[in-house]
Amino acid sequence: MSNKISKPKVQIVEPIELQDFSSIIDLIEDNIVQHDTPMEWLESFASGEIKVAKIEGKIVGFIMFRFGGRVFDDYDEKYISLDKINCSRKELGYIVYIVVGKEHQGKGIAKRLAKIALDSLKKTGAKAVGVHCWAGSPGKASEKFFKTLDFDPIKLHKRSLCEYSRKLGPEGYWCVKCGNPCKCDELEMVKYL
Repeated sequence: MSNKISKPKVQIVEPIELQDFSSIIDLIEDNIVQHDTPMEWLESFASGEIKVAKIEGKIVGFIMFRFGGRVFDDYDEKYISLDKINCSRKELGYIVYIVVGKEHQGKGIAKRLAKIALDSLKKTGAKAVGVHCWAGSPGKASEKFFKTLDFDPIKLHKRSLCEYSRKLGPEGYWCVKCGNPCKCDELEMVKYL
């Protein structure tokens, strides 16, 4: 008889269920921003644009992305460096969030989620995928992660959410790193498919 302890199996699940949204919001609020994730926004994602990772039925991570052209459902054009991206607007996919709970980080879950999302984006006609990663992540972990997936940096956005967070106030937007107003920088990156 073996004394090996089996690791719980990670399942990538899609489509997600309505009750999964509260777990997604909890992960966003624990890892990114508090008070700024309305249920209506989550419900605006098309089928297949959110994939979750579950262990024993519990959500431990997720990825949210927009199919080609849908990044502009969320972001103003001035936030996307279209002059530096070599594809049309409708061919540009976008990773909105990728989050894995702290106790499950370093197990390859984020990479699995990202690869599945990138495959979905390619199958639906995206020629490039953009992301704004957290430039202030400890040890530049966010930038390093996307570089392992062959994303290239194209522009540093200094304090990109400062004005937006200030407008919403502390009860409407609270960055888990710096509070309100948010002083974080974001590194815009792109990967061609």
